[in-house]
Amino acid sequence: MTKEHSPTLAVIFSILLPGLGQFYNQEILKALCFLCGLILLSLFYSPLGLLVIAIASIESFLKARQLRETGFISKYKKISIYILIIFYVFGFLAGFFGSSIINFFE
Repeated sequence: MTKEHSPTLAVIFSILLPGLGQFYNQEILKALCFLCGLILLSLFYSPLGLLVIAIASIESFLKARQLRETGFISKYKKISIYILIIFYVFGFLAGFFGSSIINFFE
């Protein structure tokens, strides 16, 4: 069984956390741009964050498909999964404890 780069996995990563699909494709600078773009645009107008997610997903899919054709294998697959888990666990804990602290002072 040969390992191959997965465009589907790149899209899933980008949908769950914009920029993570680019990180999986080993495009670190582009990943940071998408993540920062999501944060900044969401601060001003939340629906723009959805636009960033869509663009990041499409871009990561196209790049991953191109990389797969060249025989590329990402060495960041496991790291991407760990980042995703940490991001969501930290977000859950921050939301839980943040709301508990706010409720405590009300």
